[in-house]
Amino acid sequence: MNLTQVKNDIKQRKFAPVYIFTGDEIGVMDIYIQSMAKASKKQVVRSDTFKNVFPNLTGRNMLSRGQCIYVIRDDKNVVDTEKVWEILKAGGWEDIVILIYTSLDKRTSFYKKHSDLICEFECLD
Repeated sequence: MNLTQVKNDIKQRKFAPVYIFTGDEIGVMDIYIQSMAKASKKQVVRSDTFKNVFPNLTGRNMLSRGQCIYVIRDDKNVVDTEKVWEILKAGGWEDIVILIYTSLDKRTSFYKKHSDLICEFECLD
């Protein structure tokens, strides 16, 4: 995935259930997240772990379902646990999950399996 695809998702207001952002441009990432929130009319909720967010994604509370963009920063359990990878690939929820990593090693199996979800924010000059 690249920035152009994320821009198109924002313009068309059709979002994937999961995005993985990586890179040094945290400010630009935040701009994209805010643009996604504005376009989708969802509120941004930041969390430390995917484990804390998962019950909200699959819960039975119909009032809060589909109302949030969950932003999770540097959760190593996601990268290390293949069971979580399967959950991410399956998606199936109305909310949006954005995993942010400062850096991801392109040689890892996580990167290779999820390359279609990973958007890199490289340093701007």
